[in-house]
Amino acid sequence: GGMSSGTSGTGMGQSSMGGMQGGSHSGMGSMGQNGTMLTQAQRRQVMHTTSMQDQKYQASAHAMGKVQGDLSRMQSRMNANSTASSSASSAANADGQQQGGGDNTSDDLSSALDDLQQSNDDLASSLDSDQQAVLASKLKDLDKKTKEMQTLAAQVKSEIGSPQADPKAVREHMKKLDKLSKEIAKQQHEVATALGISA
Repeated sequence: GGMSSGTSGTGMGQSSMGGMQGGSHSGMGSMGQNGTMLTQAQRRQVMHTTSMQDQKYQASAHAMGKVQGDLSRMQSRMNANSTASSSASSAANADGQQQGGGDNTSDDLSSALDDLQQSNDDLASSLDSDQQAVLASKLKDLDKKTKEMQTLAAQVKSEIGSPQADPKAVREHMKKLDKLSKEIAKQQHEVATALGISA
């Protein structure tokens, strides 16, 4: 007689766990004054920004770029002077302006600052009264900081030209000029953002 062994297979049920812990965290973006999110385009419409104002902004941003360029040139020239005042190599690096090289840069800086002041004024005067009202404090701050830079730059210029000047003081002033220039650039950027100009 043959033995028949019956195998009973136990089927394991695969329980798939749906691990969907989905909390959609909505990040807070930059809120407008009235608590609504505005895109740059919407802001343009709300503020009635014109393409002429775009150009004024570009001009003032460009002027700021020149100021920062002059600052970094002055900085590197001062560093060259303080580290290698006796070596000829620093003179060779100074764009071949051995005579009065430093003065040219501080002249550049003061004229670049005048341009900046002018272009910021142009931008401000291109705004209508509503725009000016919204931006009043920023524009005032821009003006104040630019004037501070002009005063300081004039001081640095006379210090660089004077043999009695304390190099440490000059360096402090340069640092302050640099800090002011960064603050002005930031303010300009904020003005552009408020106007809906894509900076």
